[in-house]
Amino acid sequence: MRKTWIGFWMVLGALWLAQAALAADPENDRISTDRRRGEEEQIHAREEWFSRQRGLDELYRPAELRAKAIEDVGLALAAQPELAVAGSWQVVGPSPMTMLSWTMGRVAGRVSALAVSPSSEQVLYLGTASGGLWKTVDGGTNWSAAFDAAGTQTIGSVAIDPNNSNVVWVGTGEQANRCSSYFGMGVFRSTDAGATFQTRNGSGASTLDLSYVNAVAVQPGNSNVVLAGGAGFCSGGVLAGSALYRSTDAGASWSSVLTGQANDVIFDPNNPSVVYAAIGSFLDTVNAGVFKSTDGGANWTLLNNGILSGASARRIRLAMAPTNASILYALVGTSSSNARLYRSLDAGASWSQRNASACDGQCSYNLTLAVSPASSDTVLVGAVRLWRSTNGGTTLSALTTSWGSSQKVHQDTHVVRYSTSNGNRFWVGSDGGLWRTDNGSTSFANLNTGLNITQFYDVAVHPTDSGKIFGGAQDNSSSRRTTSSVWDVVTVTGDGFTNVVDPGNPNYVFIESYPSSGSTGYPSIYRSTNGGGVNGFSLLATTGISSAAATFPWKTEIAILPAGGTSYLFTGSNTVFRATRVRAAGRGRRSRATSRARCSRRSAPT
Repeated sequence: MRKTWIGFWMVLGALWLAQAALAADPENDRISTDRRRGEEEQIHAREEWFSRQRGLDELYRPAELRAKAIEDVGLALAAQPELAVAGSWQVVGPSPMTMLSWTMGRVAGRVSALAVSPSSEQVLYLGTASGGLWKTVDGGTNWSAAFDAAGTQTIGSVAIDPNNSNVVWVGTGEQANRCSSYFGMGVFRSTDAGATFQTRNGSGASTLDLSYVNAVAVQPGNSNVVLAGGAGFCSGGVLAGSALYRSTDAGASWSSVLTGQANDVIFDPNNPSVVYAAIGSFLDTVNAGVFKSTDGGANWTLLNNGILSGASARRIRLAMAPTNASILYALVGTSSSNARLYRSLDAGASWSQRNASACDGQCSYNLTLAVSPASSDTVLVGAVRLWRSTNGGTTLSALTTSWGSSQKVHQDTHVVRYSTSNGNRFWVGSDGGLWRTDNGSTSFANLNTGLNITQFYDVAVHPTDSGKIFGGAQDNSSSRRTTSSVWDVVTVTGDGFTNVVDPGNPNYVFIESYPSSGSTGYPSIYRSTNGGGVNGFSLLATTGISSAAATFPWKTEIAILPAGGTSYLFTGSNTVFRATRVRAAGRGRRSRATSRARCSRRSAPT
C-alpha cells in the first residue's frame, strides 16, 4: 500500500503540479520598513508567483482539472498496479527547525486550522497550509500525519462532530485572498478519529461546489446536518460561486443556502436551531455581513443593526462567548491594514463598535478571533501579532513583542483556540507553527517538534555530502540540515528562496531572499564562507543590480559557475547579471567579504 501511494504522488506530480510554498512575511531587521512599503502587496506577489508559473490564472476551474488528474491516476494505479514506483522514501525534515536563540523556540510552518477534541484536550487535529492534517493524542508532544492518502494537502478548516468526537470533518483549500490562493478538493470526513478519510462532496446537482473551504460546522444533536462555506472556483483569474452549503444527510448531498464567502459558522450549543455565519472576503464583497438562521441553517437573515455590511465590509471573523451564547464578537476587515471589532449582547439584534483599529496589518491574510470561557469580556484577536482585551474589546494589548529574538510565538496569527474550561489556556497557530499557554500568555509551550509542514520554495544538496541540505521556506527563512531531521535556521531572511552551493568550493554557499523593496525591488543575496553555518551569512553588495532598470520576479533564481580559483554567480530577471570574484576577500561596507564582487549586466538571449 505504501508503494502504491508513493507511485500515486510521483505519477500525479508528473501529470501536473505539486503543492509548494505560498505566502509569508518580512525579515528581522527590515520588517518595519518593508511593512511601510506594502506588506499586503508582498503576500499577493508570493501567491501570484506560485499561480502564474503554473498557468493557473489562465485555466478554467483548475481545481477541477487537478481533481480529475488525481482521479485518473487512482484509476490507472488500480488497473495496473505495476505502475506504482518501487522504492522507499525517508523523511529528512525539517521537523522542525531551530530558530537561533529566539524565545519562540523551534518553528515548523504555516498553521491554517485547529480543532480540539471535546472529549480530551490532549487530542488535537492540526490543519496546515500545504502540509496536510496532523493529529496528536498527548497534547502536542508527538504528532502523526493523518491525511497523506488524500488527494490534497492544503487545509482550510477542521471541525469535530460535537455529538461524536470520533467524527472529524476537514475542509480543504486555503482561505481565498484571491485566485492565486491554493485550492483544495472540497470536504472530507473521518468516522474513526482520523485514521481514514473519505470525500463527502455529494454528486450531480447536489454537489458541494467549493474549492476553498474556510468553515465546517456540525449541528449539536444532529450529526446529519452539516454546514460548509468558502469560496467557489477560479476561472481565468475570476472567482465565482462562493457560498454557504447545507447538508441534511452528513455530506451525501448539499444545497447552497447563502451567497458569499463564509469564514465562520457557529451553532448555538443551547439552541441548535440557531446558527450564525460570517460572510465576506477581500476578493469580493458579495453579500458581506453577519447572518443568522433560526431553522438550522436553511434560511438566513442579515444582521446589520450597528455593524458594517455589504461593500463597506471585507473579510469577517465571528466568535461566540462560551459563557453566554447571546454575546457575539465580529472582527470586520475594512482594508488590508485595518479591521473593526464589534460586539452584540442580544444574539445579533444590535451591535456596538468596540474598537476601530483592531488589526495591525495583513488583515486579508491573518485574522482570527476567540472569546474566553472564563469571561465574555476577554477576547483574543489575532493579526500580525496576538492581542487581548479584558474589557470587551475597547482596548487591546499585545501578548508578544514585535518581530525579533524576544518574540514568544511566531507572528502572522491564523488560528486561536481557547480551552473549553480553562480561561488561561489557549492555542496559537501562525506562520511558524503551534504554541500553547497554560498561564494566560506569561509563557508559551512550543508544540512544533515532529511536524513536517515547512513550505519550501527551493532546496540545494551539498555536492559531496548528500546529508547536508539547504532550503528556503515561507516566512521561516533559510535553513540547513546536517545529520538529523531537525534543521537549523542559518540566517533570518523572512522568506528564504533559492540556495546554491559552490561545487568548486562547498565552503561557499549562497542564498537569496525576498526583494529588498517590497514586491518590486531587487533580490537580497547572501554568502557564507564557512559552509553555510548558523549566522555565517553576509549580505552581498548590490552594485550593478540595484541601479539597473530591471524588473525582478518574487523568487529570483541564482546560479553559480565554478571557474578555477574563482566562480561566477548569476542572477536575472528580464536581464541577466553576473558577479565576479564571489570568493574574493576584499573589504566592504555591507559585508567584509563582498565589496570586490562586482555585477555586470548581460542582456538575456531572445
